[in-house]
Amino acid sequence: MSMYNLLATLCEAEVDFVLIGGLAVTLHGYQRVTMDVDVVLAMNDANLEKFVDCAKGAGLRPVLPIPIDSLRDASLIDDWHRDKGMLAFALREPDAMAASV
Repeated sequence: MSMYNLLATLCEAEVDFVLIGGLAVTLHGYQRVTMDVDVVLAMNDANLEKFVDCAKGAGLRPVLPIPIDSLRDASLIDDWHRDKGMLAFALREPDAMAASV
């Protein structure tokens, strides 16, 4: 799925998000090569539910060995932030994942 198709999917699903990072810079008219989509989500269970459904539909998987459905729980994400210092959570298409050795 292209970056733009992913953003369209999030908009169509009415996911509450803000686009940040390199793609946001590009959309403001500055030349910047980027290979990812960085978003900040509204951290409530209803919004996270919509986001996870979109991510699954796009075939995205967590880089960490954590089930994607864990992202449906805002309080769990808050715990990860507070207890483990997690600031971001990466999802990738299976083709972009590093192979296990």
